[in-house]
Amino acid sequence: MDPASASPVGRTAPIAQVLRRAILGQIGLVLIVVVATTLGFAAYSALTAQERQTGEVLSGLESANAALLHAQTSHRGWTLVRRDDFFGDYEADTARVEVLLTDVRGQLRGEHRATVERIKATVIEWRDEFAEPIAQLLRDGRDAEADALLTSGQGQVRIDSAREMLGALARDMATDLLDQRSRTDTVVRGVVASLLVGAAALFGGAMIFSRGVRRRVTDPMLHLASVARDLGAGRLSARAERVGVEETIVVADAFNDMATRLEDTVSSLKELDEMKTQFVSSVSHELRTPLTSIRGYLEALIEHEAGELTEEQQEYAEIAYRNAGRLERLIEDLLTLSKLEGGRVRLNLGRVDVTALVGRLGEDFLPRAQATNIALAIEASDELTVEGDSDRILQVVANLVSNAIKFTPSGGDVRIEADRMGDEFVRIAIHDSGVGIPATELPQLFERFFRASTSGGIEGTGLGLAISRELVELHRGTLTARSQPGEGTTFTVTLPIDAKALDARVEPS
Repeated sequence: MDPASASPVGRTAPIAQVLRRAILGQIGLVLIVVVATTLGFAAYSALTAQERQTGEVLSGLESANAALLHAQTSHRGWTLVRRDDFFGDYEADTARVEVLLTDVRGQLRGEHRATVERIKATVIEWRDEFAEPIAQLLRDGRDAEADALLTSGQGQVRIDSAREMLGALARDMATDLLDQRSRTDTVVRGVVASLLVGAAALFGGAMIFSRGVRRRVTDPMLHLASVARDLGAGRLSARAERVGVEETIVVADAFNDMATRLEDTVSSLKELDEMKTQFVSSVSHELRTPLTSIRGYLEALIEHEAGELTEEQQEYAEIAYRNAGRLERLIEDLLTLSKLEGGRVRLNLGRVDVTALVGRLGEDFLPRAQATNIALAIEASDELTVEGDSDRILQVVANLVSNAIKFTPSGGDVRIEADRMGDEFVRIAIHDSGVGIPATELPQLFERFFRASTSGGIEGTGLGLAISRELVELHRGTLTARSQPGEGTTFTVTLPIDAKALDARVEPS
C-alpha cells in the first residue's frame, strides 16, 4: 500500500473517531429509507413468495419433461446396445420423474393437481407396461417379442401423451408466472420510485464513508495480512508499512519487531543446524579411523595372532570386538542420517526389479530365520518395477526384514509381500508376529534414537527406521507402520512406479 493514499489526519486519527463519523452519517440516511422499505417489504414478500412457488413448479415441470425424454432415450439405447450404464440412466431418470411430479403436485391445487396425477399415472403405465416388459423380454432372450412390443407404438403413445400434458401445464404455469411478475412489478415500481432519492443518497454517503474507512483501516490491515503471508512463505525480510489509523500503526510496529526477531531466530537456528550437522559428520569421520584400528587389533587378539589368550581373556576380547562393531554401525548410521538431513545423499536412479529384490532378500535372510526357528514367507507379484536407487531400496527393505526377524520370538513367522497398488505405486509390506508396538508409541517410531518399550534388551541404535523413512521419502514414497502389542507389526513401503521428479544423480563418495 502506498503511504500517500492515507491523508495526514487519517494516519494519526484513532479508529474510533473514523468509525464514529461514518456511523453517524449512515444513521441519518438509513432513517430516511427504513420506514418506506418496511412498508413495501410486506407486500413485496407476499407477491414474490407466490411468484417463487410458481417458478419452482415451472422448473419442476420442465425438469420432469427433460428427464422423461432422457429416460426414453436411455431405454431405447439400452435395447440397441445393451450397455448397463444406459439402463442405469433409464432407471435413475424414471425415478427422478416420479419424484419431480410428486413435488410439483404438492404445490398445486384443483385442475392443475389432477393433471399432474394423470401425467404421473401415464409415466408409470409406460414404465410398467412397456419399458420394463421389454427389458425383461430381452434379458430372457425373447428378442422377437420385444421387437414386436417396441414397434407397436404403445410406449411412444404414452410418452407423447405424458409430454404433451407436461408441455400444456408448463405453458399454463408460464402464463401464470408472467401475470404474477406483472403484478409484482406494479407494486415494486411504486415502492422503488419513493425510495430512489433516499437510496441514491444512502449509496453516495456509503461510498464516501466506505472509501475513507477502506483507505484508513481496511487497506492497512490487508497490507499487514499480505506481509504475514510473505513471512509464512519464508520471505523473512518482509516488513509492514506504518500507514492508516493509530491502531494499525501500532500493530505494524509490533509486527515489524516480531518479524525482525523471527528472522534473527531462524538465522540462528539454521546456523545451529549446520553446526550440528558438521559436528556429527566430523566426529563420525574422526571416530571411524581409530575404531577401525581398534577392531583390527581386537580381531588379531581373537585370532591369537599376538599369542595365546586365556579363556577369560578370549571372552573379554570377543565382547570388546562385538561392542566395537556396534559402535561402528552406530557411526555409519549417524553419517548416513547426517547426509540425508543435509541433502547430500544422491540417488543413482534406474529401473529396479522389485520382484527380484524381494526374492534375493528372502534367500539372504532365510538362514538367519531358520536359525531362530522363524518361518519366512515371500509373496511377490511378477514384473514389479519402480524408478529408484536399487541399493537404497534394498537397504530399506533389508533393515525392515532384519527388524522383523529380530523382534519375532522363536516359532513365529515373518512374511514379505510385494504387489501393485493401482497404476502408480508398488507396495512392499513386511509382516511379523513379534512383540508389537503400543499404539501411543507409533507416532515416535521414526524419530532418531527412539526405541519402543516392547523392544526389551534387543540390541539396536534406534536410527534404522529414521534412515529408512528418509530414504523412502527421497524416492517420493511413504513408509508407515501398523502394530498392536503381542500381535506383531506391519511396515509398508509405497514407492511410485515412475518417479520422474527425482534427479538422476550419483551419490558422492
